[in-house]
This record gives sequence, C-alpha cells and structure tokens, in this order.
Amino acid sequence: MANEKFKVKFGLAVGDTAATVDGTTGDIVTAGDIAVNGGDITTTQTTANIVNATATTVNLGGAATTVSIGANSGTTTINNSLVADDLTIAGDLAVNGGDITTTQTTGNLFNATATTVNIGGAGTTVAIGAGTGTTTIGNDLAINGTSLTLDADNAGAGANLSIIANRGSSGTDATLVWSESTGFWTFNKDLYVSEKIIGETTLGLNGNEIFFNNEDGATLADAFITVKKPGVGDPQIKWNETSDRWQTTVDSSTYVNIPNQNLDTTDDAVFDTVDANITDDNYVLGQLIATPTTAYVPPTSALTTVTGTNGIVVASSATGANGNGANVAVRYHSGDTTSGTNSAAALIMSGASGTSTAPGGAAANQAMGTTNFDGYTAGTSNNYASQIATMNQGAGTTAIAPMQAQGYARQAFTNSTTVTTTVTGASGTGTTATLTFTAQNTAPYAVGQTVVIAGMTPAGYNNAAAVITAATTSSISYANATTGFTSGGTIAAVNTVTAAGMGFRVRGFANSTNMLVANRFNFMDLTASTANFKSAAYTFANEVITGSTLTATNYLSMGSTGMSMGNVDGVVNMIRASAATTGTRPVAFLRNSQTATAAPATGDGSTFRQLVSGSNATVYNLTEIGGTYNSGGDTSIAFNIANGDQTGAIMTTVQPFITKLSGTIISATASPSATPGANTLTTVAVFNPGGAAVTGNITATGTIGYTTGAGGTVTQATSRTTGVTLDKSTGAITLFSDAGTTTATTFTVTNSTVAATDVIILNQKSGTDLYDLMVTAVAAGSFNITFRTTGGTTTEQPVFNFAVIKGIAA
Repeated sequence: MANEKFKVKFGLAVGDTAATVDGTTGDIVTAGDIAVNGGDITTTQTTANIVNATATTVNLGGAATTVSIGANSGTTTINNSLVADDLTIAGDLAVNGGDITTTQTTGNLFNATATTVNIGGAGTTVAIGAGTGTTTIGNDLAINGTSLTLDADNAGAGANLSIIANRGSSGTDATLVWSESTGFWTFNKDLYVSEKIIGETTLGLNGNEIFFNNEDGATLADAFITVKKPGVGDPQIKWNETSDRWQTTVDSSTYVNIPNQNLDTTDDAVFDTVDANITDDNYVLGQLIATPTTAYVPPTSALTTVTGTNGIVVASSATGANGNGANVAVRYHSGDTTSGTNSAAALIMSGASGTSTAPGGAAANQAMGTTNFDGYTAGTSNNYASQIATMNQGAGTTAIAPMQAQGYARQAFTNSTTVTTTVTGASGTGTTATLTFTAQNTAPYAVGQTVVIAGMTPAGYNNAAAVITAATTSSISYANATTGFTSGGTIAAVNTVTAAGMGFRVRGFANSTNMLVANRFNFMDLTASTANFKSAAYTFANEVITGSTLTATNYLSMGSTGMSMGNVDGVVNMIRASAATTGTRPVAFLRNSQTATAAPATGDGSTFRQLVSGSNATVYNLTEIGGTYNSGGDTSIAFNIANGDQTGAIMTTVQPFITKLSGTIISATASPSATPGANTLTTVAVFNPGGAAVTGNITATGTIGYTTGAGGTVTQATSRTTGVTLDKSTGAITLFSDAGTTTATTFTVTNSTVAATDVIILNQKSGTDLYDLMVTAVAAGSFNITFRTTGGTTTEQPVFNFAVIKGIAA
C-alpha cells in the first residue's frame, strides 16, 4: 500500500483529529508540525500563501545558510521589518513597512557588486546619518539640486562651518570655513578661478596680493581688471604683456599707459614722455608747475577772487651747467594722422558764457583766448606787474597785464538749421537711401554730418538725425530701409554755425604810464571789416649782416610827420594778380581825410611826391602828382615840379601840367634853373571842348590834319549854282552834272564850323576838265565857292575838297 496512491474522498482524521484532510477542498489541518523530507512544497496555483492567517511570527529556513525566495524577475514583498544575517534577493525587494534596520553597529547596503546605486528616487527629503559623526562618500558627489546647505536643521544661533580637503601626507588640509563671528568665508589656501569672481556689491581682501596667471608661469598673457558697462564699453585696468606696462581704458578699445612711478603726494613726477588725456574727466586744481628747481615759488596774489592763478607754470632755472629755459612746445607731424597737412600743431583757447556746468553762447566782445606778457617789477612791492596792477583794480576784477594778444568775439555766437536743400528724387537699396537734388558747385554736405530729412513721400525717408554716409555735389546717402519715391521733401543741415565773427587785438600801455584799465589802448585791432593800428611811428627795415656788422635800410617808415618807402637797388612794386577778369590793374589809395567839415571842400586834395637823395642823406624834392577836389565837379589833377633845388619838408613848385574835366593846360620855360624859386612857366597850350590854343610854332615830322570823323561829303541837287550844306571842318563837294564853261559860276556852302575870320583851303579832287577854284566870300556859318574851266566843256560831276583853317583877326 505504500507504493499505491492514497486518495481521500470524503475526509480523513488522523490521531483523534490531531490532523484532518477535507475531502472536498483538499485542505489539510494539523495541530502539529509538518515535515516535508522530500524537500519541496509545490502548488499548481499561480497564487500560494504560506502561514498567511494567524501566525504573527513566522520562521522560514531556520537552519538554511542559503535561502532563495522568488523567481529571477518580479517582486518580493516584505510588509514588516526584516531581520536576517545575510539575505540575497534575485529580484526587487519592496519593504512596505518602511524600515530596513540592523542590530549591528556597522551595516552595509549594496556594498559588493552594484556600481550604480539609487536610493530614495522619489524622496523629497532624504536624511543620511545621525546629527553628529561623519558621513563618508567614497567617490565623486553629484548634486542635481540647486543648493547645498550646511547645518540645515539648526534653528538656533549660527555656528562656524567648514568644507575640508584632506591632503593626507601632502600637507595641511585645505579648508573653506564660514566664521560666524566675522561673517566671512575663509580659504586657508590659494583660490584658483579659471574665469571670473563676481561680487554682488563689494569684493574685499584681508591679504595684500592678487595674482594673475598664478598657476601658469610659463604661459604669459595679458591680465585685466574690468568694470562691466553693457552697451557703452567696459572700463579696464590692463597688464599688457607685450609692452610690459599697466594700461587703462574707458571703453575696452583705446588704452593709455599708466606711469611707471610710485608717487606720494609729496613726490616729484619725472616723465620721459607723457601719453595721457588731461581733458576728459582729468583736471588740475591750482597750478601745475614744471621746473627742475625745487625751491621755485610761483607769484601769488592776495586776492583769491582774481582770475588767472590756475593752470600750468613752466619756469626756467639755473640748474645744470647752462641752466634750463622755459618752453612750451606743440609739435605736429602730418604723416602721423589721416588729416595730413590739413591739420597742424594747435594751442586751442575757447570761451563761453554761463558756467562750466551750464555753458551758454559766447557773448559779443567776450575774450575767447588771451596770451599775456608780463614782467617782474622792482620797487616798494617786488612782484610781477600783472599781480600788482590787478590788486590795484580791486577784488573780483579781471587780471590786467602789461600786454595782451587777444582773440575776442565780435558778435554773439549762435547756431541754427540754416542750409536747406529741396529733394528732387530718392531711391533705396533696403539698407541705404540716396536723395538727389539740383547739382551744386561744391558738395553742400559732408560724410559724417547730421542732417534733418523732412516732408518726404514715402515718409519712411524722413529722419530727424540722419548721418550722411556718402555725399556728392548732387546727392547724399544715409542708412535707411525705405525704397521707392513719390515726392520730395527737404534736407536741412543740423546745428550750422550762423554767427561766429571774431577779432584780434594786441593791447597794452605806453612808456611810463600807470597800469590802469583807463590807460590801456589797442596797438592793433583787426576784424574782417576794419584794421586799426595805433603807434607814433612804424618802421620796416631790410636788415643785412656784413661781416660782423648788422645794418638796416628802412624801406617803409610811417610816423606822425608822414611816411617814406624805398629799398636798396630795387623798385617798389604794386602787383595785382587776377585770373578772373582781364583789364584789371592795381589800385593805391591816398586819402586826405577832412575833419573840420562833414564833406570835403573845394581845394582839398592829396599829393604823391617823388624824392631823390645821395650818400650824404640830403633829400631833394623832385615832383608831385596831386589831385584837387572841386565841389562843382571840375576836379583836377596836376603835375608839379620843384622850382629849383628843394630840400626842405615844404616844397615850392611850378605847375607844367594840369588837367580838369573842363580842359587841360600845358606850361613850360625856355631856361630852367636850379636856383630855388627862379623858374617861371609860360602857357604853351590850352585844350578844352572849344579847341586847342597853342603858344608858339607847331612843327611836325609827320602829317598835320584832321582825323576820321572830322570830314564829310555832299552833292549839289539841281544845278551848279545850287547851295549845299555840310557842317564839317573838312570834306568833299560833288557838283551837279553839267557841261563845263569858262564863265565863272558861284554857289554857297553852309557850314556851322566856319567863322568869318577862318581860312578856307580849296582844291579839285576829280574831273576831266581843269577848273579854276576861288573862295569869294567867308562869313560866320558859310563860305562861297566860284569856279570855271580853263577851256573844257565836258559834261561831268567834278569833286572839290575843302578844309577850314581857324583864323583870328586879333
């Protein structure tokens, strides 16, 4: 029976019901233990429960050294605490009770094969370790969160906190310590940052060094300290490795060297060269003194309100074998800049009204720049003249100097939009717009100039501050995205200077004159419209060094008594160069300015005198050319000659020639004399609209007669006795065509030029027959011609010439 199957159909009780088998359900209930010596308890069900009802303590595999639970996949769930020596689970382990604990002081979790360990994947709060002691992470620590908090559960007073790098036998540990007492993080070792250290407000150092390129001494590179200013350029302090110089910049673009000197406030600065900007945000309070003499003391003023005490002082000194001069040099080399020879060395002085923080337009007569010339005075108050004179003027006044060269405003300086051009066309590329206008002689606008574009259609061309990128005599271009053209507007230049008239004057004091403003006068005052000079005399000399002697020959001297001009072995030239107009000539103005009356009076005039001198310096007057005003319009010019030798300032003359609008008179003498006053002239000829009157004989090697225009022609009308009219001094008369006759025939010539005392010359010009010609009567306004042939009877028109010779009966 032992080898047969045992089947219970309705149930089985064993040992007085100590063990029963339900024949219907197959359940086995036993009050004792079940020993399965075959080794396997199996089921055909997909879900099986072992000791799943009453038992609260379940022991499984108490002697097992190896316990295998579950398949190689799936999940093994332990709902309460798990206490075991070693537990190997091939699948996942779910501890729904919440705790994995141990009674050992050392516990290992995934301490063997696993190289990737995930703990608390869904945990938002993860606590590791007790409140004291040490948590050791054997490899690198990656934190996917955004913060690392030390002493996070501290709700009381703060404590010192540390981050420590254990250096073992290499040396002292490196620490980053938060000091609660000082409020600082402290590194006990050097800090290396590959890019930037950024401080929200202030970055402070208790030490005394900042190292650049500290860990890389072999690779040399520039180093920077930068202030970030987005959009406008970053100010920097830069170490330039190429030039071995510290430099500064305000825009991360243009760098200037920092002087290689350690200067205290009491130290002297010594420069080989200076490359520095002392205009933008840099200034000197008081005086900047340049001199090798440390004992030099600049002159001071007792009046703190007197202007002119601030600035740059360059003083000479006796230092060195030959001493040191005092010079300020401004030098320009045209090849150094793109401006070339269009630029120059410049000392710029400018002025404005208002204050330095709120400037206004320069006012009329305001000084734009002044060069003062001063001298040290000896006397009761040893000081420079300008200091003494200015103090005498009183506090708050403008400094007064012995001499000033000054540029000043002749009018209030103004600017406005004045240059306006009408646009005739427009085009655009999508990035650049080009406006056209009527061609000008020169380009009215320049590249870089700002202009106002208004009134354009399309309106996209309009721009209140367009910067010109290209300019010609008939167009401008500027950055603009508009295209097409409907109608034009205007181009207006922005901020064109409309008033900036200037003058230049040199002013000071005469000899032995008190330095008061009331005594100061302009030696020279020049403007665009006037030039005023004030001096007792002016002398321009031609200086020549002969051997070791300097000699001077004056070629222009001007003084209160007159003016002289000349040079050695040369001529005085007056040249006018003119390419635009032919027929122009130089003009010299010599004016006699009448001060007694508002208008010149008859007899006023001016004279140009010629003189000659010898080596004895005695000057002889020669001639004068003088013009004389006449209020009636009959102004004259006369050529006067010295009456004998004239060596005085006043010249006695005779007048050989004078011409007026009404006529000309020529005079002469037959026996000139060098004796002063011995010459008397006789009138030789008088010319006026009525004719010419000549005293003496008229001789000629050429012809004497009438010029073109003085003569005329006339022809008899009806017969040879018919009169003719010809109001000319000379002319030709053509007779009526008729047969010649030996009988005398007479006709009258009416001529308004004829006087009764005149002489008529008559001759035959043409004709076949020969004629006897006679003037048989002369009267005022007419004369008679009587003629006959010598025997010929030819029918023809002979021509008779006549000329009127003026005669006089007195």
